[in-house]
Amino acid sequence: MQVDMEVQRADIRKSAAKHSWATFATRLFVLSSACLSFCLAILSYVFFPAFARAVVVDLFGYAPTASGSSHVLWTGAVLFYYSYYTFLSIGLGSFLLFISLLWQVARGRTGPRGAGYQMAVDSQEQPSISVIIPAHNEEENLAGAIRSVMNQRIAVEQIIVVDDGSDDGTGRVAREFGVEVVVHDNCKGKGEAVRSGLKRARSQLVAILDADSRLFPDALEKLFPYVRDDAVGGATGFVDPTAGEENLVVRLQQLEYANGFVLQRQAQSLTGSVAIIPGPIGLWRRELLQEIVEEEGIKTITEDFELTLELHRRGYKIYYEPGARASTVAPNDIRSLWRQRKRWYLGGLDVLVKVHRRLLVSGRWISGWLVHNLLLGYFGSLVELSSIAAIVPLYLSAPDRVAFLLNLPVYAAYGFLIGLLVQMVVVKTAYRRFNHNRLLYYVPLYVFLREFNCVARLAAAIMYHRSKREWGFKTKRAAARVSAVPLASS
Repeated sequence: MQVDMEVQRADIRKSAAKHSWATFATRLFVLSSACLSFCLAILSYVFFPAFARAVVVDLFGYAPTASGSSHVLWTGAVLFYYSYYTFLSIGLGSFLLFISLLWQVARGRTGPRGAGYQMAVDSQEQPSISVIIPAHNEEENLAGAIRSVMNQRIAVEQIIVVDDGSDDGTGRVAREFGVEVVVHDNCKGKGEAVRSGLKRARSQLVAILDADSRLFPDALEKLFPYVRDDAVGGATGFVDPTAGEENLVVRLQQLEYANGFVLQRQAQSLTGSVAIIPGPIGLWRRELLQEIVEEEGIKTITEDFELTLELHRRGYKIYYEPGARASTVAPNDIRSLWRQRKRWYLGGLDVLVKVHRRLLVSGRWISGWLVHNLLLGYFGSLVELSSIAAIVPLYLSAPDRVAFLLNLPVYAAYGFLIGLLVQMVVVKTAYRRFNHNRLLYYVPLYVFLREFNCVARLAAAIMYHRSKREWGFKTKRAAARVSAVPLASS
């Protein structure tokens, strides 16, 4: 007995030492990546202007005039925008790529989460999983979602469809498949639909699936080993927005999703700091989720973001598995895309400013990601839109207008080349092909979606500010304006 205890203590010490070394190595690599990325940005910042001047002189045959001096405000504005875009595209872009590379190397050497994950894969344990599908007026999409759950390689114990006050055939479609159906007399929102589903769930694990999404057959099988670890609160996978009609708007969203999952989710997963388990794919601990919903409730219109951050607040890890995949119906026109983005950004502000603002200063890994997204998302949107609006005033006040015009395409081509290289890596990582679905042909148009998001963010911030009351912030009025978005498109 004493020998067994000594062996157990030795294993605990060995595991703690291994964890401490892994934490130290991760921090060292993150710091090294930040330094290298900063150095690359500095080199570009210092040397590219001379290269651009040489291009203007040699290629265009124009020698900039030295007569006259630029106004200090003009010089300051040009330097500010040049610095912003240089450190954003080269500094931050290369940093995220380096972190994503480290994550892939770590997966290759130790498996997705090391020995614990592999033990779960090798074990014969059969998971107990309930799937909750909240649905509001999803008669056309619901059948595909249910079939994707029924076709999972691992057995799903229970499928619960919550008909959230639908006035179409949503409930009828669910009953045709013989699944459990919970009916709300009126539309109460996805948060209440999740709560109702959790009350009926009886499995150890719960997957929450949007009604307009489809799980790949091995999705839950690949997510299960993560949540087998008691320190993990949930896991998510890759989402491809191509379950519905495909057009230019959807293609650009494919590029956007690939960027988000490869550059953000993979980097976040290195430290178990994935910021959101989205509606199309996610596996949660049932008892933990029930506890959160009963104790804290769901306060915002972006319940997936709110619940994920609550898991982080309680000290749980959240991981991303790229092999677990789902497709979802994405907005295929500008109007529906606008409603979706306003809903996302309004709810995101509500979560970060009202519900989980303490996480912003908690000193954890997740804090850095949240601050990064908040600052880059809203301050960055303001900077990017102002840079476009400033082109004409800067041209009119330039000391040499011809040189200013000739430099614009040189700098734009440089930025496009960097973006294209990043997109090639991202698309290859996400879809295992450099030009999957000819996505790289759409890279020149990706800037339009980016600026569209900037406008939507600032519009949401203005709506959010107007709905402020006393210290708290309320978005009920603002949320009502975008409530026409289908319940599943989160």
